[in-house]
Amino acid sequence: MNKIDIFYRICEKRTAIHGASRPEWFSKEKCLTSFLNSVENAKEYVNSFTFIHDGPEGELYELIKNYNILKINEGNHLGSMTQTYNYASNFKGNYFFAEDDYLYLPDCVEKIAISIDELDLLTPYDHLAGYDPGFYFNQPRLVNDERKSFVADKEWKISEFACYTYSISNKLFHAKKDIITSEYCTRGDLDFYRMMYANGHPLWVPVPALATQVDDYMSPNVDWEEFNKTL
Repeated sequence: MNKIDIFYRICEKRTAIHGASRPEWFSKEKCLTSFLNSVENAKEYVNSFTFIHDGPEGELYELIKNYNILKINEGNHLGSMTQTYNYASNFKGNYFFAEDDYLYLPDCVEKIAISIDELDLLTPYDHLAGYDPGFYFNQPRLVNDERKSFVADKEWKISEFACYTYSISNKLFHAKKDIITSEYCTRGDLDFYRMMYANGHPLWVPVPALATQVDDYMSPNVDWEEFNKTL
C-alpha cells in the first residue's frame, strides 16, 4: 500500500462562499485540530504533510508555523489550487488534498489512506447536494450511478459533489493530470468530478461521511456540533 502525501490549504479568511453561512460554533482552529488528530492517528500511513498557507499571516499561521509550510499569496481558490497541484506533482505517494473549513473524524485520514489504492478517487465529504441537487445552485444531477463498494469497513457510494477536499491515487493523478490541473476543472469542483466520471473514474463517498465542510451543506447522519465540542 502506498502511503499518502497530504496537502492542507489554509488561509485566515473565516467566511463561507457561494452564499453559504457558518453555524455559530464554527471554528477554523477546531477544524485544524480535528485534522491534526486524524493525521496523528494515521501516522503510519502518512508519507508527508504540507500546509499551503495563502495570504496574510495571522492566528492560524501561528498554530502551524512549526510544520512544513508552502507560503503563497494568491488570495483565491484557483491560484492556491494551481500552486498546490504544481507543488504536489513531484511527490510519489497517493494524494490527499484537504481544506481548512472541514471537520475530520479521528479515523478519516486512516480510512482514506487504506481505501485510495482500490478506489482511485474519493472524498471523505458527503455533500448534501448529492441528495438534493436543487439545493446547490439548481444543478441537475448528471451522475446516477448506484454502484456500491465496501473498503476499510466502510460503505462507499458514487457522487459528483465534494468541493476540493479529496484523495486521488498517484497513478490516476499523473494519468489524468492534464484534465485535473486544467483551469476548467480547477475552477469548478462539479465540472471536475463530472469530467473524471466521463473518463471512467467516479468519485467515491463514504456513508456515513468521514468529514464535512462546516456550512449549509454539512454531511448528514453525523452530529457535527457535538463532535466539534470534543475538540
